[in-house]
Amino acid sequence: MRAPGEATGSIALESAIDEMAQACGVDPLAFRLQNYADVEPISGKPFSSKALRECYRQGAERFGWSKRPLAPRQMRDENGFLVGWGMGTATFPALMFAAEARAVIRRDGSGAMETGAHDMGQGAWTALAQIAADALGLDLEQVVFKAGTSDLPDAGIAGGSAHTATAGSAIHNAGAAVIGKLAELATSDRQSPLFGAGNAGVVARDGRLHRRDDESRHESYADILTRAGLAEIEGARQRRRRPGRAVQLRHACARRGVRRGQGRS
Repeated sequence: MRAPGEATGSIALESAIDEMAQACGVDPLAFRLQNYADVEPISGKPFSSKALRECYRQGAERFGWSKRPLAPRQMRDENGFLVGWGMGTATFPALMFAAEARAVIRRDGSGAMETGAHDMGQGAWTALAQIAADALGLDLEQVVFKAGTSDLPDAGIAGGSAHTATAGSAIHNAGAAVIGKLAELATSDRQSPLFGAGNAGVVARDGRLHRRDDESRHESYADILTRAGLAEIEGARQRRRRPGRAVQLRHACARRGVRRGQGRS
């Protein structure tokens, strides 16, 4: 299990729960079900989704948990060795942090995306480049993805399994911003087949803008910029965590830290 804090914190907490269950003379699974959280413990808000009770049920049935003796050291294999059956519950948060990105569409039909992301071997640059191409409505080969230096927009940290979601959201937003600027040029230009699209809007795909309500009317990025006399057009956006969510995450981290400290002591 990756992330050293999560692994050590989980084993300490789950072991403590098992010890409490044994002290109460209650099956470890039954003990967890008796203390099942129907709402988020910190805020009291309902979970958007939670299937842990069903997960427990299916796991117990498939593993034959009902055959497990309540007292420890009661099960042995055919060679006489002690066999232990245990269980544990683990979650990993879906974190997102603040990040920035800058997108460019050029008159030759190519694009560029810049963000100061770093790749430690987890494949971030591959995933983020794909998100950039999708956001710009271009093939991957048409996009120059720039990352890895501190003079680029801040992409946040690579940690907590949050980097792709964080930097990727900033990239997506930057792509939407530059496409929005390009669409404004086209829909306000009487010479464009997209003129007057207005609230109908446009869709970016394969280096062209298409009218959302009539995709037979479309125009290439190159033609839009050439007629506007622009070599390129730029859009920049940020991805920021909601303040309320940030407070919840700080509380959750503080609570996990206390539990881990107790486990180590």
